Amino acid sequence: MVTQYSSCCVFAATTVAGCSKPGAAALPDCQTAPVAYHVDLWVATAAAAPVIALAGVLSASDWVGGIRQLGRSAHTSLPARDQILRTANQQKWLIIANLALQIWMLYIALFSLATTQDRSPAAIPVIVEPTGILLLVGTSLLNARIRALLVTGKYSQDQHGPSEPNSD
Repeated sequence: MVTQYSSCCVFAATTVAGCSKPGAAALPDCQTAPVAYHVDLWVATAAAAPVIALAGVLSASDWVGGIRQLGRSAHTSLPARDQILRTANQQKWLIIANLALQIWMLYIALFSLATTQDRSPAAIPVIVEPTGILLLVGTSLLNARIRALLVTGKYSQDQHGPSEPNSD
């Protein structure tokens, strides 16, 4: 019967060289420090990840609203439409990246809580969760840019007249 304790073995009813105690269950003297389990970090991560993901879903609905508004807007100039579509594509990828990161963090946090062991280094959620908030800020800024382009694209055509192809 072999039981593993922090990469050291315990052998039943034997004495192993390097073990601190002979006897029925001799523990080897491994010279290893116990690793702390970061339960509070995983509870906070398990609470934060769904909230940040929900905010990402709401920003996705803003993204859909901007695309719908572009589809209904017949007066938006072609250059403005191109800028809006490029910006919307950037926003889409930020939303997808944020949702993927939050799902991954929730999985790791719940798995760590269920097994009472750290399933990733503690620095990972400390880096990923604020990154998720920064991605939300980025999607909000891109959404504001889309809205501004929708407004200015409508009026730029009115001020400069209809755009005509260049004839040389």
